[in-house]
Amino acid sequence: MAASSKTYVPLFSVSAKCTRGTVTPYKLSVAIFIQEYCLLKAKENSVSLGGEGYSSPPAVMSSRHRRDFCMLALKLIQSPDMEMSELHREVTGGRYGVSLRTVRNFKDRMARLFDEGISSLLDVSQSLRTLMSEPSQINPTVHRSSIIGIYLRRIVVYFDKLNFSQLVSLFTSFKSYYLQAKLDDVPETCAMGDTAVTLEESNMIKSHMETPASSMPAGRNRDGPAKRKKDSSERVYWSKRQADLFISQQAALIQNNEPAALPPRELQKKIHSLQRDNPDYPGVHFLRFLNCVRTREFCGAVDSLHHCWDRNSFPPEAKGASPDEKVRGLRYAALNMAMLHTLFGHSKEAIQALKEAIMTSHEGNDNLCLQHALAWLYKLSNEDNKVILMERSITKSTELNLSYLTSLGILALNQLEAADKGIPALIFDLSFTSDSLNCQHSMMDLAVTSHAQRAALWCLYGKMQMCSLFSQLVLHLGSFGGRGPAAHNGEGCCLAACNVANILTEQGEYQLAALVLRHAKGQYPSDPLAVSWKLSEQLLHFTRALRHGRWLDAGQAVAHLANVSEWESRLRKVELLMEKGDLAGAASAVSAVLDRCRGMGQPDCAAVDANARALVLLGEVRSRGGSPGAAVSALCRALTAARAGHQSYHAALAGLLLAHTQLQMGLPSHALRLADRFLPAVLSHGALHDAARGLLLLAKCRVAAASDLAPGARAAALAGAVAVLDRARAGFLKVEAHSRAKDVLYLQALLCNEVGDHSERNKYAAEFRQLDEQYPTKMPATLLTQM
Repeated sequence: MAASSKTYVPLFSVSAKCTRGTVTPYKLSVAIFIQEYCLLKAKENSVSLGGEGYSSPPAVMSSRHRRDFCMLALKLIQSPDMEMSELHREVTGGRYGVSLRTVRNFKDRMARLFDEGISSLLDVSQSLRTLMSEPSQINPTVHRSSIIGIYLRRIVVYFDKLNFSQLVSLFTSFKSYYLQAKLDDVPETCAMGDTAVTLEESNMIKSHMETPASSMPAGRNRDGPAKRKKDSSERVYWSKRQADLFISQQAALIQNNEPAALPPRELQKKIHSLQRDNPDYPGVHFLRFLNCVRTREFCGAVDSLHHCWDRNSFPPEAKGASPDEKVRGLRYAALNMAMLHTLFGHSKEAIQALKEAIMTSHEGNDNLCLQHALAWLYKLSNEDNKVILMERSITKSTELNLSYLTSLGILALNQLEAADKGIPALIFDLSFTSDSLNCQHSMMDLAVTSHAQRAALWCLYGKMQMCSLFSQLVLHLGSFGGRGPAAHNGEGCCLAACNVANILTEQGEYQLAALVLRHAKGQYPSDPLAVSWKLSEQLLHFTRALRHGRWLDAGQAVAHLANVSEWESRLRKVELLMEKGDLAGAASAVSAVLDRCRGMGQPDCAAVDANARALVLLGEVRSRGGSPGAAVSALCRALTAARAGHQSYHAALAGLLLAHTQLQMGLPSHALRLADRFLPAVLSHGALHDAARGLLLLAKCRVAAASDLAPGARAAALAGAVAVLDRARAGFLKVEAHSRAKDVLYLQALLCNEVGDHSERNKYAAEFRQLDEQYPTKMPATLLTQM
C-alpha cells in the first residue's frame, strides 16, 4: 500500500527526541480507532449469541466492512504519523468502507478524550488491555499475536513507561494535534453507501477549533499553522521499518507503475524528511536517484548515486568488513554509473564506467556483475560483433540461471535482428522463448515489454491489425491506468496506447484517438514516456490539417514533430510539400532522408522503416511530376527494399503506385493486374485513406481496361467501377479528405453520364455541389495526377 500523497507535518508540542520509541498523538488516535471498532464488533457478537442489552443486532459488521477495516488498519499502522485531518480523510474519504457507526464512535471518543482531560487518557491503557483479554482468555476480541495485537501491546508498554510529566506532555500535544484538524475541508461521507456523516457530527470538533486563544493550553503556539510548521521539533519521525516500506513501495512504483507513484515534487519532500531521520541509510539516496532520473536531473542523480554507494560500500556499522566486500560495492557502483550515463546518452562516459565494472568483476570473479556489465556492453557497442556478444550473454545467463538477463537479452537480440532484416518467423519463434521465461518466473515487466516489442514488429512488417491486437493485449496485461501494487504501467503500456491512438487516427476516428491520447497524457505527464504520446498527438494534428488543406497548421505540426522524432518530421514534410504541389521541394526533402539513411553505420528499425517509406514517397513525387520512367525506377527500388525488409505494407503501396504509373503510360491491363495483386494487403492492414486511394485506382484501371470491350460489357464494367467508387468516397469522407471525395463524385458523375444513367448522374452532381459549398476546393483537381 502506497503512502499518501500528502506530506505529513503533525503539530506536536513534544520534541522529536521524546517521540522516538514512545506514544504520539497519531499512534494514540489509531489505537482509539481500532478500539472502537473492536468494541462495536464485540457488542455485535454478544447480540448474535443472545446477549442482553440490545434488542436487535446493529448489522454493520459485514464481510466487506471487516475486510476494509483490516486493510485500513494495516495502512495506518505502517504509515508515518499523519495530521488529524489526513487521518480523518483516510477513514471517511471513500477508499475504505468503514461503517458509519465506527466513524461516529471514533469521533465521539476523540471528543471525550479532549474534554475530559488526563483522567480519560489514563483509561486508554486499561481499555486496550481489556481488548486482549475479553470476552475470554481463550477467545479474546484481539489476539495478542496478531498485527493489531502487537501494535496495541506496544502502545500499552509505552504507556507504562510514561511518568506523570510525560503523560501531561502527551495530552498537551494531543490537544494541539486534535485542534489543528480542519474537518470542514474533508468530504463527510463513507464509502459503503451509508448515510452521510453530517455536519452536526463534526460541530463538536469545530466548536473546539473555535476555542478562544485565551483558553488554549500554554504549550500551544498561537501564531498559526505556518509558524508551527517551521518549528524543527514539530515534525514527523520515520522509523527504520517505515522508511524501508516507503522506499520499497515508491521504488517499485517508479520502475513498474510510475503514474501511481508520488509526484516528483512531493516525493522529494518525503525524501528530505527521510534523510533527516535516517541520514546514513543508502536506500533514501537511491530513491532520490530514481526521482532525479525520472525528472531528467543529471547532477542530482550523480550526487545521489555517490551518496548511496558511499553508504552501501562503507556503512558505519561495517568498519571491519573485508576488502572483498568493499570492492564488490565499488564494482556495482561503477555499473550503476554506467547505466546512468547510458540513460542520459553519454556513451563514452558509460563505456569507461562499464570497463571499470568489468575489470573489477574479473578480479573478484563476480559472474553476476559481469553478466550485467556484458548486457550493457552490447547495448552500447557499435561493432559488427554485437550479435556474437548477445548470443554469448544469453548463453552464459542461462547457465547461471539469470532468467531476467536471459529474457532481456532475447528481446534485445530480436530488435537487432529486425533492424538487420532478419527472417520474421525466426524472430517471433525466439520471442516465444522469452515469453516462456517470463511466465515461468512471473516477470510481468518483461512480459509486457515482450508483447509491446511484438506489436512494434508487426507494425514494421505492415500488419497493423496484428499490431492493434498485441497493443490491446499489452494494455490488458499491464493493467493500463491501474493503481494496485501488482499493476505494471510502464513504457510498454504507454507505447501500446499510442499505437492504438495512431491506428484510430489512420482509420479516421479522430475523436476516439484524441480520447486515448488524453488518457495517456494524464497517465504519463513527464518525460521520457511523454515523448510517445507527444509524437502521436502531433501526428493526429498533422493528419487532420493535411486532410483539410490547412497547410500552415500542418507545417506547425511538422516543426513540433522535429522535437520528438527526426524521421517522422522529415517524412511528413515530404507529404506536406506534395499536397501543396511543391514537387521540387518534396524531391529535395526525400533525397535528404535517403542520404541520411545511407549515412548510418548500423541502422535501427526506425531507419529501416524510414528508408522504405522515403523510397515510396520518391516514386510518388516523380509520378506526380510527370516522369513515369524515373517513377518506375524509384518504385522498383522501393519494392526491392520493402521485400528485403519483409515490409509487406510498403511493398503493397509501391505496387499500387507502379500500377498508377503504368496507367499513366497507357498500360491499363498491366495496371489492373498489379492493382488486383497489391490492393488486398492495403485493404486488410492499411490506413483508410490509403485504402480509399487504392479503390479509386482500381476503378480507374477497370474503366481504362474496359475501353476495348463490347458496349454491353463496357457498361457493366463502368457500373462496377461506380460501386467501387462508392466505397472509396465513403473512406475519403470518413478521414475528412473532402477534396478527394469531390474527385470521386466528379468521376462517378462522368461514368453515369457515359452509360446514360442520368438520375444517378444528377444525384452525384448534386452531392458534389453540396460538398463543394461546404468545403471549397483550394487546389486544382488532382484526379489524373494522383493515385
